[in-house]
Amino acid sequence: MKTSVVSYTFNDALLLHGLLAEILASPRDDFDLVTDNHDISTFLYTSGTTGRPKAAMLSHLNLISNTWQFEVSFEIVYEDIFLEVLPMFHVLAFTGNTLLPLFAGATLVLVPAFHPKTVATTLIENDISVFIGVPVMYMVLLEAAKNNVTFPKLKKPVTGGASLPLDVYNRWKELTGTPIIEGYGLTEASPATHFNPPSGIQKPGSVGPAMPEVEFIIGGENDEELPVGEVGELLLRGPNIMQGYYNNPEATAETLRNGWLHTGDLAKVDEDGYLYIVDRKKDMIIVSGLNVYPREVEEALYEHPKIRDAAVIGEPDKLRGEAVVAYVVLKEGEIAHSKEILRWLKERLALYKLPRRLVFVDELPRTSSGKILKRMLRKNESGE
Repeated sequence: MKTSVVSYTFNDALLLHGLLAEILASPRDDFDLVTDNHDISTFLYTSGTTGRPKAAMLSHLNLISNTWQFEVSFEIVYEDIFLEVLPMFHVLAFTGNTLLPLFAGATLVLVPAFHPKTVATTLIENDISVFIGVPVMYMVLLEAAKNNVTFPKLKKPVTGGASLPLDVYNRWKELTGTPIIEGYGLTEASPATHFNPPSGIQKPGSVGPAMPEVEFIIGGENDEELPVGEVGELLLRGPNIMQGYYNNPEATAETLRNGWLHTGDLAKVDEDGYLYIVDRKKDMIIVSGLNVYPREVEEALYEHPKIRDAAVIGEPDKLRGEAVVAYVVLKEGEIAHSKEILRWLKERLALYKLPRRLVFVDELPRTSSGKILKRMLRKNESGE
């Protein structure tokens, strides 16, 4: 199937300016101009990986602020050429791949869906310099690279939306010489708050320092700031933080309390201000009173040479409270037994962190933006 590729150049903005001038010069009764930048611009829905999606109310100021934060953090110039393949209803694509090139006067190349061959060809033939994707896309592109395919013009490969496995980061850097720029964000923050700097110090495993005008702390039980290195909930504030959830005052009050956006993500910060996401608060597994962070187990699984994809969840256990269960997708053509993988994990993890069960599947359930739907895996475990 042939996929069409469309390129829009916003640098030559004379036509756009002319159209806007014509519209603004003509009296109209069917729309109102924005008079307050705090007015709601857009409803964007949360991913719903742990529950029902909620409509985050984002103002004009929220979106413009985050677009500017992107531009400064990524050192975007009008000569940059973006590739858009993420769905535009996803907040990362909406701000980072749609508003950002418009704001910077750059070029945007659209690919309607992620077909690996089409995307790889487009990256090369269109001299793409900025690609904002999700980790699973880089995994697939690394498979394409087995045919000695590289992307010499791609200077800003960016990922968000889910944690980037360290193995993928290392393999990409070894192949291309350019590190994947990993960051953090959420719909409620329009979305980006942290990113590793393209020309500064990058720390693998970290999502980088805060973007301009973003404040954050690692909060304890009473929202008190925890010291460097301690794990707590990531709390945020800044001009890009949402106005609340549409028609959901209870969830709004719970999330936006004490002047902070409560992200629900467990994190820690180092002495240089670089943020490390440990896991989702709701995903943490407690085995015999000990905390198990699924991401740590998943990272160990990704290091296995036969494993392409992995997800770890907890299941109820009468004796230990919860037990660790790992869902694993093998690379094409590979065969592995549970005992082989468990032997691998025993060399890397404490015994209480080891999966009680390994479940081999062909694919993991994901959202359209590439996040793993762990609630679907939990439903599978409970037989719902």
